Amino acid sequence: MHVGILIATLLTHAGAVPPERMAQLLARSVGYDKNLKARAGDKLVIAIVHNPTDAAAAEHATQMQKAFASLSGVRVQGIPIEVVAFAFAKTFAADLKDKQVDIVYACPGFADLAGITSASQKLKLLSVGSAADVERGVSLGAGMDGDKVVLVVNRASAKAEGVDFADQLLSIAKAIK
Repeated sequence: MHVGILIATLLTHAGAVPPERMAQLLARSVGYDKNLKARAGDKLVIAIVHNPTDAAAAEHATQMQKAFASLSGVRVQGIPIEVVAFAFAKTFAADLKDKQVDIVYACPGFADLAGITSASQKLKLLSVGSAADVERGVSLGAGMDGDKVVLVVNRASAKAEGVDFADQLLSIAKAIK
């Protein structure tokens, strides 16, 4: 099985991490999941998912794809990264399974993240989004505090997704729940 990342994309707004920094942060942070290699296959699939009715979210998904493309050749725990992007649909969980996704990045623009977090927990995929999304059930997120990036972890959600972050990451992140 490939490790996939469903990425819920951050909209460009106050407090959002720029796509280039978010892609770098994500690539570094997921390496601290002690269970990643056990779930991963021969590539780490990152899914960038956006609200199909939100044009700004679709544009941000495109920006995130470009940001990840700039990381060409980067490996996480020795595993190469592959990025896919698609709009959220009724077939979401099946799409994730079909694309062998392991990490979910939710774009801003979702009024309700339940469909994403439900699928990520059922399929044991790491969910990622904005810092505000972490308070709404996503496992890992980031936001800006001035010019400083703040990493946020929802420990209960991470546990439900089968994610076990190393103490090194938890010591620098703000913990929720």
